[in-house]
Amino acid sequence: MLENQKLSHKRRYIHCIRKYVQLFIGTIITAAGLELFLVPNNIIDGGVVGISIMGSYLSGLPLGVFLTVLNIPFLCLGYRHIGKSFVIASIFSIVCLSGWTSVFLPIKEVTETPFLAAVFGGYSNRAWRRLYNQEWRLP
Repeated sequence: MLENQKLSHKRRYIHCIRKYVQLFIGTIITAAGLELFLVPNNIIDGGVVGISIMGSYLSGLPLGVFLTVLNIPFLCLGYRHIGKSFVIASIFSIVCLSGWTSVFLPIKEVTETPFLAAVFGGYSNRAWRRLYNQEWRLP
């Protein structure tokens, strides 16, 4: 019985590490898509990210500031309705995405063609979600 508990604890630990590695990689891919394709070509994404892009454009403040501030109400709702582990993972993702957008900001855009920027930026922002939902799952 004790052996099964150790194995179960080890599986949960591995699952947690994989989850946060996936979130970290996903924020890098998403930040690259935003700062290398969408933002320089004045293309907005949907949801909080799109509102953050507009706020950054209008105010001149960094995108990461708006990503963090505009997600606070959703963190509160998530804590109330989903739970603490969801909020911790969300905070990790928001902080990483905000940080990576600052890292990619000084890099010149990859393309100046709006159509290509929309295609590649949209794909890069969605590719990691497919990876997260289909790959690296524990059996």
